[in-house]
Amino acid sequence: MTESNPVDSFHGVTVMTINVGNGFAPDHRVLNALRNSDAGIVGIEELNRRQAQVLAEALGDVYPHTAFFGDSYEGRGILSRFPLVSAEIVALIADRPDVHAVVEIGPLLLTVIVGHPRPQIMHRGRVKFPTASLRQIMRLGQLALAESPAVLLGDFNMSPRHPGYARFQGLGLVDAYATAGSGRGWTFPIRLGVKGTGRDPEHRRQVRMIPIKRFDHIWHTADLVTERAWIGPDAGSDHASVMARILLPSP
Repeated sequence: MTESNPVDSFHGVTVMTINVGNGFAPDHRVLNALRNSDAGIVGIEELNRRQAQVLAEALGDVYPHTAFFGDSYEGRGILSRFPLVSAEIVALIADRPDVHAVVEIGPLLLTVIVGHPRPQIMHRGRVKFPTASLRQIMRLGQLALAESPAVLLGDFNMSPRHPGYARFQGLGLVDAYATAGSGRGWTFPIRLGVKGTGRDPEHRRQVRMIPIKRFDHIWHTADLVTERAWIGPDAGSDHASVMARILLPSP
């Protein structure tokens, strides 16, 4: 008797996460990146209201299902080619909202969470991981497990050495890039804004950098499979986008 291949019963969806830096990424570059990505579902962090409106008006033909919340560095968004059954803000800790959505992909319901915990801070010359951020990371993982199959998209402000990374692994979540990406997958910082001089001192000139951290992640529950993961198109932000092809179980 020949053992069947479990992957045969899967179909897939391409997902993407991108931090647009509260307007640091120019509108035209964000629009081009999203159109060229071919992603089915996109999670966006640090999306201000003005740019959210631009995306909604310009990408309706590609992403007819969208939801935007907040503003500035607390702004979040989700764009989907598939119907959104629901999309709402979840306040797992104070003043740091995340997005919880349910996407209908054929007969399957997929939970999509867009997260963005606060970054590390310097304290007495040492990098410190805020307790609230570690608590938020743990609650994001628990939320995903409670509503699997689930995908977590976002700038988690954690590298694989961050204690939150081990907490996600301890919950049984899967890092898509670590599973099926190539290279180190560093995403930050790919450019910095340098304040201008002369006639327009408020203008910020963008300077390309060599990234040294992998802060942007795609995680998923163990009932999903990462077929492939890669660095996505450059939207002109200080963060690189990350993409993955996720195989979904037949319902």
